[in-house]
Amino acid sequence: MGFRFRKSFKLAPGVRVNLSKKGAGVSLGGKGLTHSIGPSGRRTSISAPGSGMSFAVQHKKGRGKDRSEGSALLGLLWLIGIVTFLVWLLK
Repeated sequence: MGFRFRKSFKLAPGVRVNLSKKGAGVSLGGKGLTHSIGPSGRRTSISAPGSGMSFAVQHKKGRGKDRSEGSALLGLLWLIGIVTFLVWLLK
């Protein structure tokens, strides 16, 4: 098991600076949708706050068309469908 270090600082509403052993990064967004840019690349996370359900996409580095953005949209639609079903089920 390795040693981990992570520290996060809030700069403004919806903007955070993240520090770790790998380097520094920035996160934009808040509950429900966050986009992070750091030494490990770009990542988009979509969640339904309070539900425990989330979907994350690690965007590929390099040039060319980024197909992971389409995956993020499909994940968002899936998440909306599940939350809608749970709300309907609990009525």
